[in-house]
Amino acid sequence: MSETSTETTFATALYLLRRSGVDVANAELARLAKAVDSAKSAADAGKAAEHLAAALAQPGGFEAGLGRAFPGLQVQVVRGDKHAHASALRRARFGNPLPMLVGIADRYQGGVAIRWAIVLDVTEERVHILDPNPWDDVAEDHHLPLNDFIVRWELASSVLVTFRPGDRP
Repeated sequence: MSETSTETTFATALYLLRRSGVDVANAELARLAKAVDSAKSAADAGKAAEHLAAALAQPGGFEAGLGRAFPGLQVQVVRGDKHAHASALRRARFGNPLPMLVGIADRYQGGVAIRWAIVLDVTEERVHILDPNPWDDVAEDHHLPLNDFIVRWELASSVLVTFRPGDRP
């Protein structure tokens, strides 16, 4: 996964979780996320988001940064057929309005690239995804048919990162 894509996606996830009312346990990350909200211009918000992404990556990488921000972080690797995958997604969403992070694969002429995406909603037929990476050709806010999403998720090792309401340090 490209670092630019990863940093943008993980910083956006932290921002969305904070906006959803989940407390950020790490004071520095909370301050930087708040700076995005209080920015006076789009340019200032962009700079604040870059600072948030950089802080989130240190030390130990983005996964560790989210762990510092949200100690209730749950990481699952889902095994099984497409029905098991669909069931795991729906269970993770049931009663949980918070976004989830998943790795999904994109096929290109040169092979397969894995990227992180934010899952906002899952229905019987489709998955609502936010891909906040402005440097790729993927629409930032889009839907995929559920079966297409599952195939791409399986190609990326079926990692599902969930946050539960009420996660507190």
